[in-house]
Amino acid sequence: MITHSDLQKWQTATTGINESGQTDLLPEEWSALITLNESLQNSNFESVESRNALILLKGNLRRHDNNQTLQMHLQNFINLCEQHSNTGANAPVSAAGNINTSPVNTSSNAPKDSRKKNNSMRNLIIIAVLLIVGYFILKNTESFGTLFSGGQNTGDNYTLEVQIPNGSQYSATIDSVSFRDGLSNTVPYNDGCFTLKLKDVPKEKLTPIDSNMPAGMIISDPSTLIYVEEPGKYIYAFKNEKGKVGYIFSSATDIDFDKPPSQEQMKNGFTVMALFYVDRKCEISGSFEGSTMKLSLKKGWNKVYLKLTINGAESTTTLQSGLEWRVQLGGR
Repeated sequence: MITHSDLQKWQTATTGINESGQTDLLPEEWSALITLNESLQNSNFESVESRNALILLKGNLRRHDNNQTLQMHLQNFINLCEQHSNTGANAPVSAAGNINTSPVNTSSNAPKDSRKKNNSMRNLIIIAVLLIVGYFILKNTESFGTLFSGGQNTGDNYTLEVQIPNGSQYSATIDSVSFRDGLSNTVPYNDGCFTLKLKDVPKEKLTPIDSNMPAGMIISDPSTLIYVEEPGKYIYAFKNEKGKVGYIFSSATDIDFDKPPSQEQMKNGFTVMALFYVDRKCEISGSFEGSTMKLSLKKGWNKVYLKLTINGAESTTTLQSGLEWRVQLGGR
């Protein structure tokens, strides 16, 4: 499981690779980075693909001797992956379990078509950064998702009204729901129509806002304390005899929050939403990695919308349209 400290290291290394490796990295190195970014998000390095990707990056480090900045960030990224890996692999393994002895293309005269792939590969790495940095605070990374729809803010309390289109199709699977961490009442699923009354967040669950936001953000009150739920992972769906069976969320497109978005989803763009809780009024603005943030947070619960595209992300508290409630069964 990735700690906040490791998340910061991951962000620094990945950003550095993006900035210093635009022309030096081969397509297969970009692909390896994408694979390992997904493994790092999922805390899973057991797959053959992850092991091969890590070994490829390690084997290619010396070809970047003339770009020490890139080499440093790659080494830090590799160290972080190895820290979370128990594979201890020493040689690439094919999908069939055989040692892969195919040579790595280290020629600077790689085919032009391969070179053209670098930009698209780099964009995917930037997307991977946005997926995590986009919602800023991952103390225990699982994935990302959203929350949306009716609700009234009354002081520090928040009433969240949920209506799932065709929600009755899940009635045999779900019988009750609640907000995670005990921050709401538990209510019947009622064919996907229910209301949750969110509670004030205990102080011990709040963390300093300035230590969680990306570098370069302007924060009106750095002493603000904040609680951010993992988007897509905070309305729990239950079945009595089985316990938790899934999650309820809202987004502008159907998403599996245990997997990164597809290239098509990122190309077309989509909007997701999270709930932030702050102990006082606070405004945040700034930009990072081509993305922008402009949040006006009131004391208590706040809806924060993250609009993702292939070119970047925009985080805002301005109401967005086109989201609807959805159910994801299973998941961690």
